[in-house]
Amino acid sequence: GAGDMDNRTSQRAAAGRKIPAGSGMATLIAAAVLGICLIISAAIIGGAVRKLTAAVEKQTFASSYSAPSSITVRSPIEKKYMNLSESAEYLGISENELKKAIADQEIKEYVKTGDGYSIAVDKLDSYFSERAYGQYISDNSDGE
Repeated sequence: GAGDMDNRTSQRAAAGRKIPAGSGMATLIAAAVLGICLIISAAIIGGAVRKLTAAVEKQTFASSYSAPSSITVRSPIEKKYMNLSESAEYLGISENELKKAIADQEIKEYVKTGDGYSIAVDKLDSYFSERAYGQYISDNSDGE
């Protein structure tokens, strides 16, 4: 008796608060669209931040690293390898001095070509650094 009466009352109360048919699906679609928009905007913002960070790092590196201007002016084209005459000019020595450095194995890494040698610029740089350091040591050890 009394239990049945309570069930009918609560069913009628629930029916009175019923959400209009179809709006559940509309809410779901709206939430999905909003979610997709958020994902897309996050990806766009993330990409822009990455590009900005890369640009800032590149600019910072460019301003903090300044190569000696004489080298920059001397070789306007950035090359990875140079022939004998280019290498000698790059180091500021004669071709004969460079050939002697190769013969004495002061420069060990090079490629023998039909018309001479091909030497990597980074090997020329390390040779120059070692030579400059050796000169510095000998200049400062004369007085002892």
